[in-house]
Amino acid sequence: MVKASILSMVVITCTDSIHDEVAVINQLFEAGLAVLHIRKPNATLSEMQYYIEQIRHEYHSKLALHQYFELTNLFNINRLHFTENTRTDFKIIMQRLESKEWIFSAATHSISDFNALPNIFSYAFLSPVYNSISKPGYESPHDIKASVHQRINTQTKLVALGGISSINCKEAVASGFDGVALLGAIWSADDPLTEFKKCQQALNYVQ
Repeated sequence: MVKASILSMVVITCTDSIHDEVAVINQLFEAGLAVLHIRKPNATLSEMQYYIEQIRHEYHSKLALHQYFELTNLFNINRLHFTENTRTDFKIIMQRLESKEWIFSAATHSISDFNALPNIFSYAFLSPVYNSISKPGYESPHDIKASVHQRINTQTKLVALGGISSINCKEAVASGFDGVALLGAIWSADDPLTEFKKCQQALNYVQ
């Protein structure tokens, strides 16, 4: 039995607002959530600032921003996530920010894209591994899990994204991923905290 890394289980926010969303986020952190990725593409800068302010201060260091990176100058946040588009503006973006010990993550959609990442990225999402829960019709290529054996980038952790739930998260890690990212399984659940804990339990040990 090889112990899986619970630290590699992250949650991504829903793009739309969810009832009692911030209260749920604080509960997830209390239950052991390591990192929350905040992705709110329709939010304004002031809305994003207010959103972060509602999250308990002691958890701010566990937040990763997908946008409005300048907010890291106001909060104890040092995690930045780059999409394929924003990676091209990496140097320009970083010139606007205060100096910190940054933790960078990236989005990828093929193992070749993942392998080509520079080693400044601590981890990267590869998606969609399974058919998306939050985006109906966004289906996984049949070979995306099988392609993991082509991985040559060992400096960056590989995190499975897309259709991940308590049912298949153990299978994803067993297939070669270093961790998983939860989105639709959490925010479409009647009880997000219970679903999160089921994933924790499933990832306790991987054959």
